[in-house]
Amino acid sequence: AKTLANLQARYIGEEREVAWFLLNTSDLPAPSAPTEDEVRAFYDENLEALEQPERRMIDMLKMSAEDFISEVSVTDQEVATIYEASKSERFSEPDTRTYVELLFDTREAARTAYGLLATGADPASLAGVISRETRTGRRESVSDPALAEAMFGRGKQSGALLEPTERDGKWLIARLVSVQPGAVFPLETVEEQIRSELARERAEVLLYEKLNDLDRALGAGFPINQIAEDVNVPLFTFAPVDANGLTEEGAPQIGLMAAGEAFRQAFQIPVGETSNRFDGQDAVYLTSPRSITEPYTPEYEAIRERVRASLVRQREANGVQTVIDGIQQRVQSGEATLEDEAAKFDEVVETPLQPITRMTASEAGLPNAAINSVFSGEEGEVFTFPSRAGDLVMIMQLKSVTPPDETQMAMLAPLATSSLSGALEEDLNAALDMEIARAMKLRTNQGALNAYKASINTDQ
Repeated sequence: AKTLANLQARYIGEEREVAWFLLNTSDLPAPSAPTEDEVRAFYDENLEALEQPERRMIDMLKMSAEDFISEVSVTDQEVATIYEASKSERFSEPDTRTYVELLFDTREAARTAYGLLATGADPASLAGVISRETRTGRRESVSDPALAEAMFGRGKQSGALLEPTERDGKWLIARLVSVQPGAVFPLETVEEQIRSELARERAEVLLYEKLNDLDRALGAGFPINQIAEDVNVPLFTFAPVDANGLTEEGAPQIGLMAAGEAFRQAFQIPVGETSNRFDGQDAVYLTSPRSITEPYTPEYEAIRERVRASLVRQREANGVQTVIDGIQQRVQSGEATLEDEAAKFDEVVETPLQPITRMTASEAGLPNAAINSVFSGEEGEVFTFPSRAGDLVMIMQLKSVTPPDETQMAMLAPLATSSLSGALEEDLNAALDMEIARAMKLRTNQGALNAYKASINTDQ
């Protein structure tokens, strides 16, 4: 066990010194422009990659409550009725409440006082009170959740009580004295909100009625344009897209992809057939393929400039990789130093404030990929990490690997033992899972299995 702990301490305490510089790829020489023959040759070599996938022009029916709001009406009287019925709860400022807090030395004294208050006693007449505070405010001014609920909870009226609750060794009770309602918003300031909410509710009811009509038409095998006409919603027609929802120009058709399973079914059914109904979060969808464009490879003349641009990008990428490979080879072989290579591009070599360990690596501000490479690499090794945009490349060298000395090993021993125990426990649990799975051919109740595992002492 001691040997394992020492190995673990050496593992987590090992210091690695790194340095790097950032290469700006825009500073590299541009590749030579391709000739017409080179562009044509590139086209011929990549016919398979240039093939366009099958695309389908798709009709989509989207039906939601929004489609029927214009078909419902809400009268001024209905708005006024809802306003009067709910203005104190929904359309007013928060109320202000006055309550008294009473503090006692013992639970028994607090319970006695609580009983007296519950029968209508005056808080001023209670015995044993060591502190009495009258407070006035809104709910947000009370930080104690139990007190806030007791004094400001829904339906709480004058006389509401907080039962004895311990506070820093003392016992608190409270009584709600009065409720001062907040100012009510004028009807004209909330009229549109009420009208909109009521119209939305009625449109939802109409939507459910229309869904019945849609299901009947769908079951009868009607085409999608007739279904749209029957339920009185518009039909959307999208430009041909592939199975990923992209047009030939690469534009994503987000509205069509929102149809979910109905969109996917549009690539599984013949032209003119209608998909199953798909219920999205806010709308119901149907789709139907209008036409199919079979896979094809565009003629050279039609995409010559696109092919030229692809060849230029390939040459740029190859040029950058050639420069990076050269730097990596020269530094690793000792032909040049990292500082020499950085100077060629007027860049400065950077280092962390101190060597990194597996415990401090996350604080160094390095990308995860760089950290993983540093701790799996060998001294002197060079790594490269391009940015997501590809405009910068981090070129990093692992300068040195230094194991912890005896003093550091002694300091790391408790942590090493703890992490080793945790890893061993995880391994035991994994082995236990495998053994149980091997022994039991039945469906398992995962909750019961976890409880059983928790009852096993892994130190045994």
